[in-house]
Amino acid sequence: MSKEKIIETALGRAEGLGASVADIRVVDYEVETITAKNGKVESAEYTESLGFGVRVLVDGSWGFAGSSKMDADEAARIAERAVKIAKASAMTKEKDVVLDHTPPAKDTYVTPHEIDPFTVPLEEKVKPLLSAIALMQKEKAVKTAEGFFTGFKTRKTFANLAGALIDQTIIECGGGISCVAFGEDDMQIRSHPNSFRGNFATGGYEFFQGLGLVENAERTASEAALLLTAKPCPQEDQATIIIAGNQLGLQIHESCGHPIELDRVFGMEAAFA
Repeated sequence: MSKEKIIETALGRAEGLGASVADIRVVDYEVETITAKNGKVESAEYTESLGFGVRVLVDGSWGFAGSSKMDADEAARIAERAVKIAKASAMTKEKDVVLDHTPPAKDTYVTPHEIDPFTVPLEEKVKPLLSAIALMQKEKAVKTAEGFFTGFKTRKTFANLAGALIDQTIIECGGGISCVAFGEDDMQIRSHPNSFRGNFATGGYEFFQGLGLVENAERTASEAALLLTAKPCPQEDQATIIIAGNQLGLQIHESCGHPIELDRVFGMEAAFA
């Protein structure tokens, strides 16, 4: 069943049942994840999720329903369900929902990118991971070395009764490497480019290439080994410290980003992050 037919059927049915406003979002979501450890590919997974959601305004109240079954009969049924939910919601409304008269938009947007990661052969994505792992394992203290790649692609189409039609494709990808070094009575972990599961961006495969996993593999392993014999930080009430840029980014996230969520204003974290 074509996406266009799903849209036409759902909006037509919603309008026929009395919806003053109706819109639909059709979403196709792809994810590819590759993980490698100690010289071997541990997993290479690809998943795709496809579905749609219908939102309607009936009797001054909203109703919503969605499905992953892509056919005309289901599109009509979901529109009917959304209308029923809106009518049920209207029974307890305090006032009508009133929308402005924004002109309908028609547009297409694709994330700026040079290389779609989903067009890159699996072997090509695996190669930098295994190369980086091999370099990290040259450090004798390193017993575990890992690398990963993840790509995302979201294709979303929005349409409504007013005539809006917007197609957008969002491409994201990234990855990282890490290693664990063991000493006589200690173990240390180092990673690149960040400690919190690599780094990601809205962009193409060129972003993953620019992470420099192979170029930074030996440094990452060396730092893990050096930490095994590093002296503990001085225990002083006041001290001047130097924080590397990647760690500072995490510090700002924890000390500034979370408080802005307002839960820590009350001295706690509600774990909504």
